[in-house]
Amino acid sequence: MGILSDYDDLKEATKNLSPPFMVVDLETFDANARELAGKARTHGKKLRLASKSIRVPALIKRLFDIDPETFQGIMCFSATEARFLSDEGLDDFLVAYPSIVEKETAEAIAVAKSGKTITLMVDSPYQVDAIDAQVRATSPELKLELCIDADMSLRRLGGLVHLGVQRSPIRSVQDFQALAEYIQARDNVKLAGVMGYESQVAGLPDKNPFAPMQNFVKARVRRLSVKNCRRIRGEIADYLKANAIQIRFFNGGGTGSMAWTPTEPWLTEVTAGSGFLQPHLFDYYSEGHAKPAYCFALPISRFSGPGYLTVKSGGFIASGESSQDKAPIVHLPKGLETISAEGFGEVQTPLKNKSNVSTGPLGPIFFRPSKAGEIAERF
Repeated sequence: MGILSDYDDLKEATKNLSPPFMVVDLETFDANARELAGKARTHGKKLRLASKSIRVPALIKRLFDIDPETFQGIMCFSATEARFLSDEGLDDFLVAYPSIVEKETAEAIAVAKSGKTITLMVDSPYQVDAIDAQVRATSPELKLELCIDADMSLRRLGGLVHLGVQRSPIRSVQDFQALAEYIQARDNVKLAGVMGYESQVAGLPDKNPFAPMQNFVKARVRRLSVKNCRRIRGEIADYLKANAIQIRFFNGGGTGSMAWTPTEPWLTEVTAGSGFLQPHLFDYYSEGHAKPAYCFALPISRFSGPGYLTVKSGGFIASGESSQDKAPIVHLPKGLETISAEGFGEVQTPLKNKSNVSTGPLGPIFFRPSKAGEIAERF
């Protein structure tokens, strides 16, 4: 079951640590990694790591050691992060978010000139122009790799209904063709990959206990989106094949869409990040989920009255739309719950001890965050 399943075992294992701290159950982490790798490998896909959902170099390196044949490359937030991870000895970076900040492009150029593989994301000609011009001005011998971000949002009624994130203006194979041809006409960049990320599938829990009335609609949106994404990515693949355009990778998916995305034959790789650690938001998917592999501990600071205790800090609210499911949840010991009028606070978090559980004067109390990587910045 892992060390995170029993309060006394977890408390004993961490007795020499002073809260606050975060703990990772490596046995469960490894098991989650093997399960996700297996889902990709079954369909002949590589698995790229989303570093934003891990943010711990030692854990990223551990994943590559677990299955070096399946795990391939890292999806980064920025070129600066890619440079840092490159200095840590890692390679093959896909910077998943466009940027024309000169410092970012300079970092990417430095990584490429060091002999490592790095690919920058684009979705518009002006981004291509800015990157191409900077490479030409500083390293004219270099052709920097680019990846086109194809939008996978579900649109209906001529765009009046939009389900998904506001992501890329590349919304059809015609849009893709125009940008691909634009890149091919430049001297210091080249088209190396395609990414189509389906946020309304991978990032939309459809068994969410915090919003049960929405689950049926969310499940329907996810099913419709799977078909829509398959169609768009398939059309892009057909265009590439018909025009003999060779790319190094075709990326799609996330932890929440691993049941479907790897089955698309034209994709060469899928991405996962949160599923290795399993924050609580990823418990709420109908396809099943991995086991929790980490939690954070906070010390008890006071007992404000009979049946109540208060921990220090706690307000580690996840990014995204503000809602109840973005807050942490109490993990261990069982029988504690937050007070709805206060929630998780900036400096303290009161808890109701509804089962009169025994914690000791210090605790600690263990919590699970809503999202995976962000909490690592706190510890």
